[in-house]
Amino acid sequence: MERSYCAGFWIHDEDFSIEDTGVVRLTAATTLRYAIDDFEFNGEQFKDYMFNAFDLLFTLLKEGSECETKMQILNVMCLLLERMGSNIVPHSKTFVQYLPHLWQESEDHNMLRCAIVATLAEFVKAFGSVPEDLTHFLLPIIQMGTNINESSIVYLLEDVLDLWTAVLEYSPTMTNELMQLFNNMLSLLDYTTETLRTCLYISLVHLVLAPEWVMRSQGNQLMSICVSLMSDLKNEGVVMLMRLVDSFIRAIPGLGSETVMPILPKIFDRIYEGEEYPLVMSMFMCIFGRTLLSSHEVFNRVIAEVARDKNENEQVTLIKIFDIFLTRMSNVAQLDQRKLLGLTLINFLTTQSTPILQRFNKIMSNIVEVLNDISKAADDGAYVDTLFLLEGQCPSNFDEYGSCYKTDHDQRKKQLILNDPVHTIVLKDYLQSQ
Repeated sequence: MERSYCAGFWIHDEDFSIEDTGVVRLTAATTLRYAIDDFEFNGEQFKDYMFNAFDLLFTLLKEGSECETKMQILNVMCLLLERMGSNIVPHSKTFVQYLPHLWQESEDHNMLRCAIVATLAEFVKAFGSVPEDLTHFLLPIIQMGTNINESSIVYLLEDVLDLWTAVLEYSPTMTNELMQLFNNMLSLLDYTTETLRTCLYISLVHLVLAPEWVMRSQGNQLMSICVSLMSDLKNEGVVMLMRLVDSFIRAIPGLGSETVMPILPKIFDRIYEGEEYPLVMSMFMCIFGRTLLSSHEVFNRVIAEVARDKNENEQVTLIKIFDIFLTRMSNVAQLDQRKLLGLTLINFLTTQSTPILQRFNKIMSNIVEVLNDISKAADDGAYVDTLFLLEGQCPSNFDEYGSCYKTDHDQRKKQLILNDPVHTIVLKDYLQSQ
């Protein structure tokens, strides 16, 4: 109760002078942070106070002389932006214009710069886009904070990666500056495993922003790094890496398969060797399937390379991988992945390969299992493919993260789903047409 009173008193009394009540204001600001950060905080109820609170925080930020004080105030303002979102953006223009000045002032204070970067990330999210007049300020910060040759990277990296993520997610189109910025990522992926998850996610968001541009100009370098990373990663890291590889193929199937060609032999080989970890094996099998569905030519080249490494005939290598694929398919749990593997089996049947056809019964058994898993009875009694995207149906039903499509990146993910064979092909119809 006392803290709430202190915060409310501070918000309503604008006549406090910083000299006389600096400690009181700072204490009130800290109390305000606790109130905003509370689980039961109600943004709607706070709307009447947010502009006044923001103005007073901004005044205290400008008039405070201590680095620690500025950090504390920025942390409160950052949280206020996070909680109040777009509601507070129209009132924050002067504050945003002040940040470049504060950035210059904080050259020798890395922790204060961390607070500035975190605030910028929240502002981009609250604004819902990247203001054009801020781009010239944001990108050099990201450039510096992700340069492994800069000493400040030790302090700034985590917050700068969050800012980079926000900038990419809310960018409507790719720019030359964003493409150049990604050159830092090629070094970052090898820099530390602590930020690997975020770095792989940024790579994915960057790819989806301009798939063809990225694949043709940066794809080979990125895949070369992924190849070197793969053998050193634990299972969770491999799964994240495979999501990036999978996104290459989903974004532009033909070009994507060609671009990820350097890493495909490693993936096929791990299937050949009978990868034990189920989630990793599921991802390997899905990429195996997507490669076949996207480009028989790339698929055959990968099989040929694995066969050379094993000193085997190509058909022998393929059948060994295929038998493991058939056996391990029942361990794949996700329905969308199971349908993808079902589409893969049907595609194999079209090759008319004698060794494949010799396994016809097992193939059909697996396909029927998938059909049973993904089919349900409609109102008219007919069975429908539950993963087929009907006209007007929201793709978020099939989004791995259940997204509600708020950001530009969300819209791009939506387009990936709309073009995915898993959601554009009825499995039963595909089987009958072959």
